[in-house]
Amino acid sequence: IAVVSLGFAIWVRLQPPTIIRVSSTGEATVVGEPQRKASAVAASAAPSDIEGRALAKRFLETYHTYTPTTVDRQFADSLNFATWNFRQHMMTQLREQDTVGKIKDEMVTSSFKVRSIEPVRDQPWSYVAIGVKEVTRLRNKMEVMDRIVGRYTVRLVEQPRSERVPNGLLVAESREWQLMGEKA
Repeated sequence: IAVVSLGFAIWVRLQPPTIIRVSSTGEATVVGEPQRKASAVAASAAPSDIEGRALAKRFLETYHTYTPTTVDRQFADSLNFATWNFRQHMMTQLREQDTVGKIKDEMVTSSFKVRSIEPVRDQPWSYVAIGVKEVTRLRNKMEVMDRIVGRYTVRLVEQPRSERVPNGLLVAESREWQLMGEKA
């Protein structure tokens, strides 16, 4: 045991000390080890078109699918996909129009499905989606159902990837135009 311990102590002493360099941006690297650029590139790589389409689709489906009991959570989740400016704009509109109150009072249920989504030509991170929204509400103790086909545009902006923004994209703008159906 003494010989093994002495051998281990000699081996540890012969190893060079570990030196860690911290840059002005706060990145730590071990001096003398080969740098792992693959993980750094993956973390800072630009988002792909598939990630953009997926975020636009997820935002639209989260924002337009709700029930009276889930509306608060659905709107909060969809606001988390948005930039600070767009989030403030959406919250102001929801408050001024008392959207959540009307949804709960009229027992509105909405389901939404994106039928197609395509990038807008010559506009980076902008997408046009065609979607179908089915809205059911109670009016005078009668159930009324509306089926609305709409055209939705979603503009995204690139952000540094982080825990809050893992795909590096946020929704900066969203607009809706009714193509067919009756909007209540």
